[in-house]
Amino acid sequence: MSESYSLSTEPDGMAAALLARFNSGKVSAMMTLYEPGAVLIAKDGRTVTDHTEIAAELERDLRLGLPLEAKARHVFVPAISPRSC
Repeated sequence: MSESYSLSTEPDGMAAALLARFNSGKVSAMMTLYEPGAVLIAKDGRTVTDHTEIAAELERDLRLGLPLEAKARHVFVPAISPRSC
C-alpha cells in the first residue's frame, strides 16, 4: 500500500512536509521533495545534484532511525516583480 504525503502550497508548511516524509523512514518519500536541478549540501560541505547521490545521502541519515524535529522560526519568501510574472 502506498502512502500519500501532502505538500504545502504555502512556504510556512514546508517544514511539516519535510518532517512527515523524513520520519516515514522512506527515501522515496523524501525524494519527492527534490526536483531536477535540486541541490543537497552533504555533511562534508559538497554540493550534491545527482538524484542517485542525493538518495544515498538521505539513506545514510534515515538509517540512523532517529526522528527529525524542527520548528520554522522564519520563512523568507522572495518578492516577485511584475515583470517576472
